Amino acid sequence: MNFVTRGHDRSTQILIVVVAVAATVALGSALIFTLKRRAVNNVPANTLALWDDANGHGPLAVDIYRPIEMNFLPKAEVYNLRVMAVNRNRELVKGNYTPSEKVFGEIESKRPWYGIHGHYVWASGERSIEGPAYESKFLFNPFNLVGIEFWGLTGWGKSKLRWNRIKIEKAGLNSKDFPFYPLAYDLIWYPDKGYYEIKYDVSGYLREVNKYTVTPVGKDSIEFGLVAYNARDFGLNYIFLDLKHSENITTKIKVSEPLEIKDYLYLSNKCGYPGGCIYHWPGTTKYDYISVTGLPARAEFKLYRDKPELENVRPDLRAIIYFM
Repeated sequence: MNFVTRGHDRSTQILIVVVAVAATVALGSALIFTLKRRAVNNVPANTLALWDDANGHGPLAVDIYRPIEMNFLPKAEVYNLRVMAVNRNRELVKGNYTPSEKVFGEIESKRPWYGIHGHYVWASGERSIEGPAYESKFLFNPFNLVGIEFWGLTGWGKSKLRWNRIKIEKAGLNSKDFPFYPLAYDLIWYPDKGYYEIKYDVSGYLREVNKYTVTPVGKDSIEFGLVAYNARDFGLNYIFLDLKHSENITTKIKVSEPLEIKDYLYLSNKCGYPGGCIYHWPGTTKYDYISVTGLPARAEFKLYRDKPELENVRPDLRAIIYFM
């Protein structure tokens, strides 16, 4: 199985990881057994090595991996691929790591996954599972704790994006450069200072995507929500958008206190494929309507293990997201 690393948009690094399926399944079965025992014994959740527990100082550059095909994989293999993804930057984890049951436990083995082509182009139905798995862009980038979904740029709901089917068929959706969504780059961690930064190339995306749309999509369509199960997997259960330290960011719904993160993966009917496909349950829906009012923009999120009782409590981690 191939992983392709996407670094800064000016350069691309390629890393191929070959997984022996038989060994993966065997190890994964043992891992699932361990997870069940762990849940019974109430072992503490996975913990990041931050602040005084940091294994060194930042900046630490973390590679960003492109989505991969996942249709009909055994659950054990999915778990092992997740562990492999975490182990690429093992210095960011304190102690042992196993995928948490509350996030990944409802993944069903050998099921289809909502595809990138399906999610962004075909929407729902028979073709919804085409392309690399949508969730793999989050699942195998575990240290991008607060994932971004640009709902305003997807074609879903009230989005202004409408594909020119003739143009996209001619271009070919299998091209690695097709603009399905704004690409993330420059994921940099500062574990000793308790934060990380990441950038999204929104300007570059808008330039490219309008080659394939019926009418041009502009900056007024940049609206996003969160996919935060990576944070939950590492025991960060609450999130708050700090508008005071954000720039060119507004929300439709006023949120005055940290929200509990409830995201998890499960067999969903949203894709419209017979029998369903693996997708995430959106657990922070009050943050589904965040707008970028100008570029560049900055959104700063505070993450907590436990809900703070006071407003000025230091967060366990900050996620600083730039939209360029």
